Amino acid sequence: MINIVKLYPLIFFFTVILPVIGGLVGGYMGWDSIQSRYNDSLHKQELKESIQAIDSKLAPITSQIAVIERYENELSSHNQKDQVLSEVLAQYKQMKKATEDFHQFRGVQDEVERGKLAEHILSTITDNLVPVVEARNLPSSPLIISLAPNIFKVVFSVPMRIAPELSFQGIPESVTAHVSEHTKFGFVVQFSPPEVTVYNFGFAASARL
Repeated sequence: MINIVKLYPLIFFFTVILPVIGGLVGGYMGWDSIQSRYNDSLHKQELKESIQAIDSKLAPITSQIAVIERYENELSSHNQKDQVLSEVLAQYKQMKKATEDFHQFRGVQDEVERGKLAEHILSTITDNLVPVVEARNLPSSPLIISLAPNIFKVVFSVPMRIAPELSFQGIPESVTAHVSEHTKFGFVVQFSPPEVTVYNFGFAASARL
């Protein structure tokens, strides 16, 4: 073989070496193209899932706005204004506006841009939107707003006659409840110690004179 190479170096280079190099380069380029297609397809799928998640995650917002407005209107009818409730309502309305903007943007064919907008809205909701729950199973069907870990603001749907006496249930025995801003319209409760997280709680409220 060495003798053949020595006798025909140019022929060997063009007929053996060059095709091998070309094959390697072509194979590398082909693999790179396939990998790029895969990554692009994966990215488009992720964007599609983000877009589809918008409706499912933002669907409750309109109804939540109506609920929060109802509680705010009840306070207003008693010449009361709750700053936290107003701020939460404003935040929900911002999310609704973001939803409306997104639906208008759906007419655009640029999936990447729509996907980026969807991801932005979803991350904003995840990071910033305050959890609000209407607890109809509790006294005065209160609105419970999570202010921070283990800190909750409770707003009664209908003001009680006086600031009620409160007792809490459904919390671990090691946890104590510290009540502040206690009025006939609601209260703020902080559960401690902070290392024991409280996600749900119940309470009894007595407004006997």
